[in-house]
Amino acid sequence: MTVRVTVPASSANLGPGFDCMGIGLALNLKLTVTEVDGVGVEIGHRGEGENIIPKDSSNTVVAAMFSVMNRLGYHPKRLVIEVVNEIPIARGLGSSAAATIAGLAAATALTGGTINRYELLQHAYLREGHADNACASLFGGFCVTGMRLNEIPDFVQFSVPNGIEAAVVVPDFTLKTEDSRAVLPNTISFKEATQNQARVALLTAAIASGKLELLSSSMRDVFHEPYRNSLVPGLEKVCSAAIEAGALGAVLSGAGPSIFAVVRIGDKKPGLAMKNTWQNLGVGARFMQLAFDNIGLKVDK
Repeated sequence: MTVRVTVPASSANLGPGFDCMGIGLALNLKLTVTEVDGVGVEIGHRGEGENIIPKDSSNTVVAAMFSVMNRLGYHPKRLVIEVVNEIPIARGLGSSAAATIAGLAAATALTGGTINRYELLQHAYLREGHADNACASLFGGFCVTGMRLNEIPDFVQFSVPNGIEAAVVVPDFTLKTEDSRAVLPNTISFKEATQNQARVALLTAAIASGKLELLSSSMRDVFHEPYRNSLVPGLEKVCSAAIEAGALGAVLSGAGPSIFAVVRIGDKKPGLAMKNTWQNLGVGARFMQLAFDNIGLKVDK
């Protein structure tokens, strides 16, 4: 049996929506798993991370797969696993969440289970800890997530309005999520909390209603970006360059270090401005103009 899974990348936070907002990007991790006669696991990996991703049981995809199989008491024959990954690693574009979801979905399909994306969201959150990225990769579109009292994630998903796409600039350096979180304060002021709460509400309403002129003001953040400036050289200048070049909004993507901007379809000026600004600061970077993904997880077998 062969199972094929496609999972899109995601950008989380979107400025003020710290740990509760994510959006799907048309940049994919593709996983093919075939069960054949024999024993053991054969792992192939091409694309982003091909020289650093482990080829053993510590591989995120493999670990997620076996978490499902072990829970179900399923003992596979030999597994031939092939990953083709377009998502940059440790750059704030949801690579870990995508790999986790791919493994969970492939194992579910391989064991004869029904793909229930809400259940996969719960399992992905328990394993990976980021419901914002996981939700956007699973369901696509713009996702707002929250937690019930029993730590089960809930969400609302909107399709991204027509007429916009993403400009993503990926620097040549990586940033671990734990390091990016370590610089955050334990408390913030009541004024800052009120400001961010208003912007989260406004950003959600702007996406839901298609009032794109509200993105520039509603995507501004005071929760986390000011504290991550020291880890992402030129963050403020790169975001400002995008806005000056016509972007509707520009923010740190997830925990960083990539920077994500919302632009009109076909407008590459903001992305090029971001890339050039970083390069002028001595930071190498690459620019990607990406459609938004409104579909999410795809599974074929």
